[in-house]
Amino acid sequence: MLGVIGNLLVPIVVCKQRDTLSNNSTNIFLINLSIADLLVLIVCTPTVLIELHSRPEIWMLGEFMCK
Repeated sequence: MLGVIGNLLVPIVVCKQRDTLSNNSTNIFLINLSIADLLVLIVCTPTVLIELHSRPEIWMLGEFMCK
């Protein structure tokens, strides 16, 4: 939860400073990195948590997520 909140705040804070966004490629890189990390947290974390808390021979996420 902390990672999601932190990664949501990064683009908000950087975009509030409009004058530095267009002049600094580092800020654009930080926004892209934050969004990528947010997507990894949202997509991968639930899968890993379900996999850790279930028996190894049972896949609880269905055929679509298995592929």
